Amino acid sequence: MTGNNTNKNRGIFKVAKKYNCYVFDNLKKRDGDSMKPDIKLFTNVDTGEGTMKVMPHFEKMNTLWQLDALRDWIWDLQNLYNKKVDVWEKELKAVEETTEEDQIAPI
Repeated sequence: MTGNNTNKNRGIFKVAKKYNCYVFDNLKKRDGDSMKPDIKLFTNVDTGEGTMKVMPHFEKMNTLWQLDALRDWIWDLQNLYNKKVDVWEKELKAVEETTEEDQIAPI
């Protein structure tokens, strides 16, 4: 897995670019901890549509634990989304500026 976005008080969010899959792990990264993916997010490379699969062992955990993990993952996803929106807005602005320059006729 490549990419790692960690926060001391949150779960770990890894991006598996090779498989176009985001994996949320249920334990905070510390030396010696084992990690299990609890939810896997998959993306259709052609359409950009995403789906998710909740792993069976996640459903076996108590509800409070599930809610805590879901809140952490939603926070991580929202932050990633916001960063990507910022990048997209910069790209859009650059295209708009280029288009405006191309439309100005020389005198």
